[in-house]
Amino acid sequence: MGQHYTIESGLAALYAPSYRYYIGLAIIMICFYLYYWNGIRQGFKHKTAGMPWQVNMYNVANDCIYVIPGFSLWWGKNSPNANFMTKFLWVGLVIWFIMEFFVHYQTIKWDLDKIFPNIRGRVNQILAYVGVQLVFIAGYGFLWNCMDDPFVWIMFGTTVPNCLNFYFRMMHVNGSTRGIHKTTPWGLLFANFACFFLWLPAAGPAMSNFYTYFVGVCEVGVAIAFIIMYNKTPKYVPSDEIKPEMFEEAEELTDATA
Repeated sequence: MGQHYTIESGLAALYAPSYRYYIGLAIIMICFYLYYWNGIRQGFKHKTAGMPWQVNMYNVANDCIYVIPGFSLWWGKNSPNANFMTKFLWVGLVIWFIMEFFVHYQTIKWDLDKIFPNIRGRVNQILAYVGVQLVFIAGYGFLWNCMDDPFVWIMFGTTVPNCLNFYFRMMHVNGSTRGIHKTTPWGLLFANFACFFLWLPAAGPAMSNFYTYFVGVCEVGVAIAFIIMYNKTPKYVPSDEIKPEMFEEAEELTDATA
């Protein structure tokens, strides 16, 4: 099903001096750590989730599969999948896992009414939210079991482009850049470029093909569109940062143009 690679080719990519592989992975991880860190900070500042809830749920599903059932695969002494890189990624994803629950906290605290406007009662909204997350986990687990992806390189790679998909709706619904840090569009641009032009093609010969690069071109294009739309969308100013002189300046500008 889809692209695939063998354990042997995956290990060969790890142990060979592949600069594309390690540089690409380093760029992705740095961008994603900053992406979540800045997103969480912006979320608390704007009193909303620091990223689209769909994006966070998808990432939780990925990390849940990798961190919990994947522990024996990537740490087991007799497992052919276990190596220094899978252990390193496992530790890194535990940290991401923790940050993802901060975003869950923000979403539940401030955004449930927007997500489930027709569900009455906060308890019912929380139950619905948890139910959707479980569906994401079940769906991700199904795909993981259907694909020949021994180190979860492909499935891990799907989280990178997925992070772009829902920001356009988030800005449309909010009518502003609320919850979106100014570094987010650029971080996702560099992460997608590194994923599809550096890391995945070097992770296994089977993934160095037209489809990988084609998706990369598409996602870089979407990232550029995100940057343009972000710059054209009204910037959100938290209510506690609105100063009286701002209203005075707005009134003066209105009078001058009247």
